Amino acid sequence: MVTPLALAVSTVLFGDAIFNHTVKAWLTSSYVQEADEACSRYIPALKALGEEPWQEQGEVHQQYMQKRKGIILQALAAWHAVDVPPIVGGEIRDTYHIAHSAGRHFQVAVDWAESGNEDRANDYLDKFDGEASEAIREARALGLEVCPVGF
Repeated sequence: MVTPLALAVSTVLFGDAIFNHTVKAWLTSSYVQEADEACSRYIPALKALGEEPWQEQGEVHQQYMQKRKGIILQALAAWHAVDVPPIVGGEIRDTYHIAHSAGRHFQVAVDWAESGNEDRANDYLDKFDGEASEAIREARALGLEVCPVGF
C-alpha cells in the first residue's frame, strides 16, 4: 500500500521533472521559432547574390564576398538579439558561439583576400567551412531550420 507521504514525495519529484521537461521543451520551441524567423529574413539577400564567382574573377569575387560577409554578420546579429530562455541557454549559446566564430573567420578571410593575401584568406575560409558545418549540425540538432553561416 502506498502511503500518502510516499505518494506526495513521488508526485513532487516526478511532477517537477515532467514540469521542467515540458517547460524546457516549450521554451526551446518558442526560441527556435523566433530565432528561425530572425535569421530567415536574410535568406532572400543571400539568394539574390547568386552563385559565388570564381576567385580568378578578381573584383567581382571580392564584391560578392563583401556582400556575403555583410549578410552573414547581419544574420548573426539578428540571431544574437533573440532572447535566450535561461533554462535552455547552454546548448543554444554554445551553438551561437560556434556560428559566430565561423562568421568571424569568414570576415577575416575576406579582409585577407582584399589585402591580396590569398593564402591566408584560404586558410581562414577552411576554418570557416569547418566551423560552419559544425554550427549547422548543432543548429539542426536544436531544431533550428536556419543558421546564419549556412542558411
